[in-house]
Parts: sequence; C-alpha cells; structure tokens
Amino acid sequence: MTEKLCFEDLRSPLLQQEANRIDAEHSCLLKRLQQLKNLQLDTEAAEQWLQEISSQQAENLDQTAVGFVQSLRKLILWLPLNHQNISDTSVKILGDRLTTERNTLEAAIRKKELELVELARFRYIARPKPVGVPHHAKAGNLNYAIFSGETSGEFILTLDADHIPKPQFLQRVLPYFYTYNLFTGKYDQNRIAFVQTRQDFYNIPPGDPFGHRANLFYGPLQQGKDGMNAAFYTGTNAVLRREALISVGLQNFADEFAKDEKRLNEFQLIGGVSIGICFDS
Repeated sequence: MTEKLCFEDLRSPLLQQEANRIDAEHSCLLKRLQQLKNLQLDTEAAEQWLQEISSQQAENLDQTAVGFVQSLRKLILWLPLNHQNISDTSVKILGDRLTTERNTLEAAIRKKELELVELARFRYIARPKPVGVPHHAKAGNLNYAIFSGETSGEFILTLDADHIPKPQFLQRVLPYFYTYNLFTGKYDQNRIAFVQTRQDFYNIPPGDPFGHRANLFYGPLQQGKDGMNAAFYTGTNAVLRREALISVGLQNFADEFAKDEKRLNEFQLIGGVSIGICFDS
C-alpha cells in the first residue's frame, strides 16, 4: 500500500507537468547558451577585424560587407539587456555585451536546475550550534528539523550516522501507521506514534557471539513493554509520526516551563526538550 502511494505521488500529473515545464525551459536555455557561444566566437573575430582595418583598407574592401558587419554590431549593442546591474555605458564593445548575456544565461540555467532539485523534495539541513547553548543531541536535531520551517513531512525517519537503510525500509514500516477500514474499503491512519525495527549487522562474526544485535532487548523486553503500551524509543531505525512527536513535545515543554520559567532561554523555541513517546506504540 505504501509503495503504491509513493508511486502515485511521483507519478502525479501536477508533479510531472511541473517537472516537464522546468525541464523544457532548462533545455531551451542550454540551447540558447550554446548558440551564444558559437556566436561569440564569430563576433570576436568580426570585432577584431573591424578594429584592425584602417580607413584606407576599408575603402578597398566591399563596402556592403563592411556596412553589414557594422550594422550587425550596432544591432547587438542596441538589444536590451536582461542583466539589470549592467548599464549601457559599461558595455562598450561587442565582446562585453555577449559575455554579459552569457553570464545571465548561465545564472538562469542554474536557477532552473535548483527548481528541479526542489521537486525531488530531498534537502540537507544543518542546524546551528552556538557555543555555550545546550544542543540536546538527537532531540535537538529532531526539534530543529520540525520547527525550522524547512520540513513538512508527516513522518520522520531517524537513523544513526553509521546505519544503512535498505531500499524497502519505508515500504515495510509505513503500513503500520494505517488500518484498513472494512466499511469504506480504504486505509485510514491509526494512532500509532512510532514504529521501530530491531538492529542488524552485516560485519559481525557468525552467531553474533558478542550480542550486537541485542536480541534480548529487541525481542522479549521490547515486545513485553509494547504489550503495556510503553516500548522504548532507542533513537534509531524508527519512523515517528510528526503529529504525535509535536503533541508530546509541546506538552513536555509546557510542563517543564510551568516548573521553571527561567528555562525558557534554554529552549529557544528550536531544540529544547528530549521527547519520549509511549502511547499506542
């Protein structure tokens, strides 16, 4: 079900239409840039030729050809600039004008490439860590990602830095957040706050003699606590529901603030409370 939803999202007509529009504009700009590069080579040679010929040489040349090249030069210099920071007086020769236009085109191409990147909806966010201010480790990372205004996802995947998720991880985990409704024939969201998987390793000795997989913890202990609606969130290999995380975090914030109003500076609105979720897990 989750795989189907992901493909439907990526194949949505609006998303494809927007991607095709940006890609078409990007291709046109690339084509125009290549044409400009070819034109620049020819015009540089023509500009050099116009500057090198003397008046006596010009009389001996075909006046029609000379007049045509000069008229072409004046036409290009007369064309309006797209670059608003360049004044008419700063562009004195044809080469400068073409270089300015080339820079403008390259900037427009980079802008279109960024638009395509934004469509992918994948972004790296690095939070600031001022000296002397509590960072609250992973809880601070989660709070910053939620309240920085740069994310809006309904679910949050947390992993340790050395973990490598398999491609099907989200496909296996996200369905737990939905329950099939027999009356409507559709999947509805349930009240599960987070889903956490056990850890596994590919580079440990056969039989896991040192217990790296923590089978006791992720087995009987977690399963038992899950039966009491109190499973541990270990901070990794888990998907959190954003709504649940915010609601518990705000309640925790309100309780802590009621106890000590002086801690408000510590919270700084972004990154402040270590959150633990233990309902409907």
